[in-house]
Amino acid sequence: MNRKHTIQIFSIIIILFGTIGVIFSFGALAFVKSEASVTGSVEAEFRAMSKSMNDASAAATNAAVSIRSAKSALESASEFTTQASPPLFTIAEVFDMDLPLIGRPFSSTSEQFSSIGTSLNTFSTKIKDTAENFEKNARDMERLSQDFKEMSEKLDEVSGKINTSSPAGILNFALLYFGFLNIIIILLGLSIYWVNK
Repeated sequence: MNRKHTIQIFSIIIILFGTIGVIFSFGALAFVKSEASVTGSVEAEFRAMSKSMNDASAAATNAAVSIRSAKSALESASEFTTQASPPLFTIAEVFDMDLPLIGRPFSSTSEQFSSIGTSLNTFSTKIKDTAENFEKNARDMERLSQDFKEMSEKLDEVSGKINTSSPAGILNFALLYFGFLNIIIILLGLSIYWVNK
């Protein structure tokens, strides 16, 4: 084998080495770009979850306001029923009079008014208890709103880290660099081959 054939074989090896390098570099570049789109979609999902948590926080805050409004209405109803029972007891006393020669002819009506007054007092107490429970529920909704808001902020933070910690940009640059170096190697191999032909 003479020197010319040896140089041509060597140049073919250089061309093959460069071709393999180009295929690897640009193939890997396509893969990294698809991975970058996956990273982008993961980031988008985290941002969407963050927005949902933020919306849930606002909804919980609004629910707390609505619950407090219902509590206020219940307190008014409790106050009304508390004020309505004394006149019923007074009416019951009037109907419970002992009349000469007749006795107490309206005692059953008196008992009914008295029973209604007692029921109104009991109902007023239950309404007041319910109003107090509504206040507890409103405080729970405010805490839940705050928790949702904190979760939203943490999801935003995580999505920002996904975006900034992605090495895709550096890897893209490195793969492009190696791809072009391999193109230069191919051109070098071709020039050696043509010179020795």
